[in-house]
Amino acid sequence: MKPLNGNWKIVETELWGQDFVDLIEPGRVSFEGHEDGRIIFGAVNIELDCRYKTVHKRPFVEFTFQGVNDVDPVCGRGHAVLKSDTMMEGQLYFHYGDESWFIARKMD
Repeated sequence: MKPLNGNWKIVETELWGQDFVDLIEPGRVSFEGHEDGRIIFGAVNIELDCRYKTVHKRPFVEFTFQGVNDVDPVCGRGHAVLKSDTMMEGQLYFHYGDESWFIARKMD
């Protein structure tokens, strides 16, 4: 879904401070094309398998993910909704691990 495509800077999370989010590089959410995406923050680098739809007239994406947290494999699920042209809110659920909401702002 085109309104969600591009790079989004993670500006706030429920569990992690901004210093951790930007530990290695600026924390971000990226949606690339129809089903692909990526989230990078702290030592987390995960690939997304996305499904787009509209919920309450807003672009919405549900995804599963897999990748690494430092060197440990991680997987899980999440979702995000476009709140305005420049702001997205979402939730991450790590399998057998943390869950946290996040807020991201459009970068491009």
